[in-house]
Amino acid sequence: DVTHFGLKCPNCSRSISYPNRLMSNILEQINNQYDVLKQEYSDLWCKYYLDNKWHKCYYDFYFKKDGRNILIEMDGGFHREKSVQENDLYKDRMAASHHLQVIRINCNYGKTEQRYNIIKNNINKSTLSKFFNFTNIDWEEANAFALKNEVAHVCELWNKYHDLDKISDETQLILYTVKKYLNFAADNNMSDYDHEKCME
Repeated sequence: DVTHFGLKCPNCSRSISYPNRLMSNILEQINNQYDVLKQEYSDLWCKYYLDNKWHKCYYDFYFKKDGRNILIEMDGGFHREKSVQENDLYKDRMAASHHLQVIRINCNYGKTEQRYNIIKNNINKSTLSKFFNFTNIDWEEANAFALKNEVAHVCELWNKYHDLDKISDETQLILYTVKKYLNFAADNNMSDYDHEKCME
């Protein structure tokens, strides 16, 4: 299992995850508060050995500020697994040996509808607040940006089925969240979903 050696997590490598999209927009909003920013950061030293060859591994974000080199990792629920925690320790040790600090944001949430508030609170409570002033962050803008891929997927399923229950079953989202996404899409001219008609 290549994830044992610090490769990008399989849950995030298929597409950019919600927490990473949220953080990406937040960092874009405060782009005057750091000197350098990179996403999916790697370096020559950031590697592991598997199947008789070396492979790169990655960190979610890298930024440089006031001469300090900082890495950000957005840790989803799968980071509770023992093998993934071993990966994290391995990557933390590699970073520390090259004078980089790793800041880990707990992105573990129970229900999808709680995700935004949990991650927002954990970002604000994290060590990042020592480096950045989050006072002027438009959190709603960041959330909307982070939701785009998921909203688009729900819209595709709406166009296919026009059936809220089928969308809920296929996405494993509760009906409340499906309706919320479709209302957001309709308000932004992304869907023909009509809440009033669906109530009839």
